[in-house]
Amino acid sequence: DDGTNACWVVDGFERYLPFTVEGYTGTETLTNFPVLVDVRDSDTNGFLYSDFYHYDGADMAFVDDTGHIIPHEIDTWNKNGMSLIWARIPEMVNGTKFTMCYRSPLVNPPDDPGNTFERYVGVWHMNERGDGIVEVHDSTTNNLSGETHANSLAYKQGRIGYARRVAQHSGTSSTYGHILINDRNDILRTGVGIVFTYSCWSKLADKAPGWAYL
Repeated sequence: DDGTNACWVVDGFERYLPFTVEGYTGTETLTNFPVLVDVRDSDTNGFLYSDFYHYDGADMAFVDDTGHIIPHEIDTWNKNGMSLIWARIPEMVNGTKFTMCYRSPLVNPPDDPGNTFERYVGVWHMNERGDGIVEVHDSTTNNLSGETHANSLAYKQGRIGYARRVAQHSGTSSTYGHILINDRNDILRTGVGIVFTYSCWSKLADKAPGWAYL
């Protein structure tokens, strides 16, 4: 199936773009797993920003291989380059197929960050523009947004989209750089315990003494 049938069940869409999960080498089926999708104008797969009715990509939805709509979040929408979208796959193994449906004049399911990352305590893409003290948005329904330090700088070339430098030079994070959640009680009320998984892309500056851990 090239994705045509999947988009038929979602009324109003005129274009579709099929995807296949590749590179997952685990043996376990991952459930409700957010997958990153990147798109840009392409002569190869036919995707064009000009095909959208809405300038911000609002006329878009994702469906799984059974034709059911799955939640997604638009991380970055850049009509002049690469856009990043997260789609939550109900059951994912290597080779799992899903489809982007787009170009519709009708009202479509909006992007839904909370459901896309429903199993996460906090998700910070750090795609905010501007240097200095900036609010860093949390995509989960826990609303654990925070603020950067005055030394913080925004970067266009992160590992995945935009990135942020949180420290100007070596030292304790409380003094020289941080992303501070506004209220400790906001974290406690999520029910997260003392054992949890934390993941990020990070780059330590050369010759940064005392930075043995994050």
